[in-house]
Amino acid sequence: MNQIMRLRRRAGSDFGIEDRNNGHRHEKAFVSLVRDNGLLWEAELLPRSYGGDSPLGKFHPKAGAELLDSLPVITSALMRRKVTPMGALKPHNLPKQDLQQIKSIYDKVEGRDGRYELNLYVTGYDEDTEETPAT
Repeated sequence: MNQIMRLRRRAGSDFGIEDRNNGHRHEKAFVSLVRDNGLLWEAELLPRSYGGDSPLGKFHPKAGAELLDSLPVITSALMRRKVTPMGALKPHNLPKQDLQQIKSIYDKVEGRDGRYELNLYVTGYDEDTEETPAT
């Protein structure tokens, strides 16, 4: 399964292939939200995953439909005070120097040439699985 997911991720990033399950768009939205805000802004992740990776993504019809489907969960979270309306409307604030450090990490990683991949295949037998004679 890991190899399949690796190939899907690679096809999405290298060739811009959009899959039905929204995985590539969700990953892009997650990465850009952390890069821009320093922390994950959960309330903005769903609209950007379905509507496009921009602040205007929440107005896309696909994002609106997904938000309507999530309305019972959102209402429950509001009623239990797990989420506040202001907390959902604005991202968390980080000190400016911390945000700059996070952006510098992204610049360093995204500025590298190529990609490093490890293909590890484990074969053989586990020594502890030898059968012991019944007593």
